[in-house]
Amino acid sequence: LMCEISSFSELKKLSKYNQVKLVVLGCEFLSLNSTKKFDFNELENIIGYAHLHDIKVCLEAERLFHQDDMMFVKNLIESCPCDYVVYSDLGVYQILSKLGLTDMAIYRAPTYMTNSSDIKTFQLMNEYVVISNQIRSDELVEIVKNVNKNVIIDGFGMACCFYSKRPLVTNYLKFKDYKLKGYRKEILKLKEETRDNFYHLVEDENGTKVYEEAHYALTSILDSIKDCEYFLINHFNVDDKEYLKIVSLYNDYFNGIIN
Repeated sequence: LMCEISSFSELKKLSKYNQVKLVVLGCEFLSLNSTKKFDFNELENIIGYAHLHDIKVCLEAERLFHQDDMMFVKNLIESCPCDYVVYSDLGVYQILSKLGLTDMAIYRAPTYMTNSSDIKTFQLMNEYVVISNQIRSDELVEIVKNVNKNVIIDGFGMACCFYSKRPLVTNYLKFKDYKLKGYRKEILKLKEETRDNFYHLVEDENGTKVYEEAHYALTSILDSIKDCEYFLINHFNVDDKEYLKIVSLYNDYFNGIIN
């Protein structure tokens, strides 16, 4: 299992599950979708604890970066004692390549990695590739059959279906001359005129993201994908107590306790 963490105390709880082999750490400035963005100075202690319990650590660096950001990104990656870096911006791959660290590279671009040909191409460059969470289950099973096992299954979460670096909520409120306090600290609801369902809307320092209406959870096809290296359980819009229940269920499955 590959799990996100929202606190040091949550890592301690996750370390009790034997199938949790890799945790994802969000970091200020670098991260896009992480539930918790830790200060860089906090990472060393968290990573040290994880390594002490035989858990590898992946640094989440999925933002799209400006040219002026790249030297700072390089310095952060170079000084972080993590095992992997998950990224979307190919500029991050260039940094890892120049540092001789491509064995740490995990490529995650949910709207791109939708077929085995693309995934095989990116597997040549990266240690792992995350398969899209925006395809059908039968397509996922077919992809797994046609690529090597160095893929990560995005198994539980809420899909981010739109991302813009622009502060779209702020711009909309200014245009409409509306006042809304604290909207950058909340998960907002977005409704299209022609649909009844609501999407989830988040604006922060990285821009604006729109997430699907509900969480997805892979269950019925688990036997067909269980040989893949990692199964990712995302934390977005799931409270800590519920998240541990979800991890526990998948942990029991991969231990053969439930099916």
